Amino acid sequence: MELLKRAFGMTTMGFLILTFGISIGVATFVENDFGTISAKAAIYNATWFEVLLGLLVFTMIINIFTYRLYKKEKIVSLIFHLAFILVLIGASITRYIGFEGIMHIREGESSNTFISDNAYVSVWISGPETEIENDKRVLFSSLTGADYSETYTTKTNKITVQATGFIPNATQILVEDLGSGPVLELVTAGEEGRVNKYLKSGDTQSVGGVLVAFNDTTVADFVQIIESDSGLIAKFPVEVGFMKMADQSEGHYEPGIWYPFLQKQLYVIGNTNFVFTDFKQNARLEVKSDEKGNENLPDVVTFEVSDGQSTEIVSISGDRGLAQRETTVQLGDYNVSMAYGSMMLQLPFRIALEDFQLERYPGSDSPSSYASEVILNDESQGVNKPFRIYMNHILEHRGFRFYQSSYDQDEKGTVLSVNHDYWGTFVTYWGYFFLFAGLIGIFFSKNTRFGTLSKLIDQIHKKREAGLMVLLTLLLSFPSLAQVEVPPVPELKHAEHFGSILVQTNDGRITPINTVGSEVLRKVIKKASYKGLSSNQVFLGMITQPIEWRAEKMIRVNHKELHPVLGIEDKYASFLDFFTHEGEYKLKTLVDEAFAKKPSERSKLDKEVISVDERVNICYMTYFGSFLKMFPIPGHPANKWATPVEPLVGLNRSDSLFIAGVIPFYLEGLQKSIVDGDYTNSDQIVESIKKYQAKFGAEVMPSETKINLEIVYNKINIFERLYPFYMLIGFVFL
Repeated sequence: MELLKRAFGMTTMGFLILTFGISIGVATFVENDFGTISAKAAIYNATWFEVLLGLLVFTMIINIFTYRLYKKEKIVSLIFHLAFILVLIGASITRYIGFEGIMHIREGESSNTFISDNAYVSVWISGPETEIENDKRVLFSSLTGADYSETYTTKTNKITVQATGFIPNATQILVEDLGSGPVLELVTAGEEGRVNKYLKSGDTQSVGGVLVAFNDTTVADFVQIIESDSGLIAKFPVEVGFMKMADQSEGHYEPGIWYPFLQKQLYVIGNTNFVFTDFKQNARLEVKSDEKGNENLPDVVTFEVSDGQSTEIVSISGDRGLAQRETTVQLGDYNVSMAYGSMMLQLPFRIALEDFQLERYPGSDSPSSYASEVILNDESQGVNKPFRIYMNHILEHRGFRFYQSSYDQDEKGTVLSVNHDYWGTFVTYWGYFFLFAGLIGIFFSKNTRFGTLSKLIDQIHKKREAGLMVLLTLLLSFPSLAQVEVPPVPELKHAEHFGSILVQTNDGRITPINTVGSEVLRKVIKKASYKGLSSNQVFLGMITQPIEWRAEKMIRVNHKELHPVLGIEDKYASFLDFFTHEGEYKLKTLVDEAFAKKPSERSKLDKEVISVDERVNICYMTYFGSFLKMFPIPGHPANKWATPVEPLVGLNRSDSLFIAGVIPFYLEGLQKSIVDGDYTNSDQIVESIKKYQAKFGAEVMPSETKINLEIVYNKINIFERLYPFYMLIGFVFL
């Protein structure tokens, strides 16, 4: 025991923690440059990292006995050690026992299967008195390549399967090669989008369900394409429609007649469309990583399969999230079948999708929220109940947890994340509980390092109190930056008056516009003010003069990869920067790709794209007054408030005219007030709106005291003011 105590003392603990910190720091850079999978393969899921964590747990356990942390006066230290031990054990359970996956269901359909989150190499060997099946979990990446080697013993020999190559996001391209023959490229549409088909001379293939032959005229029922002195010509077994992409002209070809086979021309046969895109007289197909980094393309893994006498080279396409596709080769008397990708797993119950619901930001294609109305059917337990799965509302049943992850582009299907990790989650949460208890215990225990430092600080406090107050005074008295010219805005006094008007938020809370404006600025700019203007002034300015404010560079864009996309040089962009001259949204493709991924697989760029897209939509909603739900609907059973532009029924003429006209009249008068400085009429309109609210919304309106306190709270902006001091004091204590 003494030897263990010396070998795994505090020095060892410090070295292990330092190594752990450096490792996860490096992993952050690896993830940023090569992606999440590479970080997992190189570090998080690597054997050496697991050994490191195992040694940390073992060292903590040894130190509990070395320093007798089980004694009453050291109970806080014991709690901390137990917390980290439980968290690491919980992570190990998740790593080796828990599993995740993706479940796809279309509306009106049900499913009891899901595709595993992990990728596997599956091997099946059959032959004389031999039936072998093996599934091995693997993690291949662009950084670490493919690491797989297994030997299987059959009745007569041994068969070795070894990975020899890995091409991430693989695509086929035509490469000029004088030693090869002609190759024809056709493009059609498949379930997953664009599909490229390559036909060598003499090949026959199915192109979108249509059989096509190249330089083979023996198959009368096929589309025949051959080389001639005048170029490529084609003959069709049925009537074929066509459209020339250059001028959009259309026509048709009669069956059994040879026609010129033209590039950039769309051919339509039944429900199949295809285009002739390329032809090379001497070329070969080469598989390489897509230059554009398209992560939706599958990987290609090359395996060497050998029985000691003969060797076969097998290239298999697959990836995490793609169902395995089997490939078979024969070695002597044995058939060796292989597959790479995710496995289909089965649930002990079924989930049916009744309805998928998607809500978008007003006037935008970007999703604000989405949900799945499902039916859980478990016959073995007599369960048949409806459930609504959305962002933070999880369906839990028999140890499985279902999260809303993504959706089909036609909005008729849902993608659910499936997690089965009851014990890993249970143990980890207990670890977090002990960690929280330890943090609280630090402040009440006199026998911790914190307690010792507290005594020391108390002794020097009086001597340093004057100096600290001077420092705080200096920090509070930094001169504000000079105002930079911005579009005209109302004076501060009137903007604050306008900010006291109440509005109803999307979750039904009644709050002053002051709060909404403050939240808009913090979301969009990440600050409480803008160029010396208050949040009320900026919010009111965006409503009053939206055209001018769309040109203001006030939308924060942190990720540098987005700067060239938007055509900006620093971390702030204007609303107009997000659109082309033709009005196309520059981030549309990136937003769609980010939302299509599981949250756990989104890169830093994906997360920033989603955040920036939200800021753009918040600006759009501000410009068009979507946040101005300031008019209570008389007699509404749910006490709903409306914006000035919402169609309302059941109101008397005077109320209807007031709601429809007061804001346009106010905005028109406010622009005049900004010019001449007289806000009398504008203030009167604000008061008339507040009187209307008091008349019809008194049932849900907060008291005047609460309204004023909330406005004061917003003005104090206590957390933004305090965090520099927290940082300074924390640095000094450290």
